[in-house]
Amino acid sequence: MKYNQEKMERTTNKQKVGLIFLSFILTIIIIEIILRLSGFVILSMQQSENELDLDDNKTYRILTLGESTTANQYNGHSTWPAELEKKLNNNDQRITFRVFNEGQIGKNTDYILSKLEYNLEKYQPAMVITMIGINDWQLSPSLGRELKTKISLILNKIRTYKLFDMIWDVWTNKFMQDTSNKENNSFWKRIYYRNLESYKEIQSLIENGELQKAEIALKKIISETYNPNFYHILSEVYIGQNKTYKAETMLKEAIKRSVASPFEDNILNSYEKLRIFYLERNRMKESRELVNTMKDIRTRRDSFTILNYQELSDILKQKNIKHLAMQYPLLNINDLKDKLRNDKDIIFINNEDNFRKSLLSNNYNELFIDNFAQTFGHTTKKGNRLIAENVANVILEELNIE
Repeated sequence: MKYNQEKMERTTNKQKVGLIFLSFILTIIIIEIILRLSGFVILSMQQSENELDLDDNKTYRILTLGESTTANQYNGHSTWPAELEKKLNNNDQRITFRVFNEGQIGKNTDYILSKLEYNLEKYQPAMVITMIGINDWQLSPSLGRELKTKISLILNKIRTYKLFDMIWDVWTNKFMQDTSNKENNSFWKRIYYRNLESYKEIQSLIENGELQKAEIALKKIISETYNPNFYHILSEVYIGQNKTYKAETMLKEAIKRSVASPFEDNILNSYEKLRIFYLERNRMKESRELVNTMKDIRTRRDSFTILNYQELSDILKQKNIKHLAMQYPLLNINDLKDKLRNDKDIIFINNEDNFRKSLLSNNYNELFIDNFAQTFGHTTKKGNRLIAENVANVILEELNIE
């Protein structure tokens, strides 16, 4: 009797779980149907308006693709696509320019590629501007580009998934907007400026030969931050004190910290510091091993970016859409040209010369909000305008507009 009762209870529990699961599936199906019907109605209502917009020969449509360096972060610093539209429309009255911003915070080239066809159909641009690749550290060699892209493409055909994705994006942007309203008290801004002030203080101690004080200050900062740069500086302080073993230990620790960082450029920088350390001490075998390690890291990272970037470029070429490939501020344009086979059909935009020139008369934090990529960061309104002016000049020249 007791056995039968326990068996019935187990069956009842299984039935409850099954009913919950079935209810969840049915709910998703119902939402999917409603979304598709709603989408059809809205699309029909907007069809005539969209056709008028698309047939307007006086409107030149530009689509911008990128990550957080392109997306609107609602932090009061505008975006370079928004500034670009203003700049273009101030220069010529014969053509109205529309610049559509599809920058997505935290996304990589797999995601951008998976959304390309949808965005091209949605905006029907005459020109696409890309500034992409910085987030490709996320791509997993074990999963691979093709599978990730296919999964993303399948998911983006499901309206329910797109709804939740949109809700997530809205929530993320709202969160960023709320936090950016308290910009001076934001966590990352405090960390950035605290590190900046600490760096200045330590550099002053080192320049004055007060290496022991610098060592104490660096140890304190290292206990509070994961920034590998402070390990690099501490290794230099140890070298100045002839503490070679401790210097090497700090450089190895910097690599460990860099591996935890989301940017492989940090890892490469830390490996390079240790390679030079070995080279200067004639430890050639260890130096060569690190060269090979760095090559592997670059190959793994670049293979995804190159494949995705080239496929994106080929799609634009097939559709006869002008492609402007833009390099991030302060980075060398030749790296981007190599990724895209120095394709003559692509217009390359260099943001190294204009930013370096501007930094001769402006402080770094006048152009950048932070230093997330070590070499550069997210741009301020002034930095966004600098990009926009540079891009606008290229576009107006390409379209033969004075």
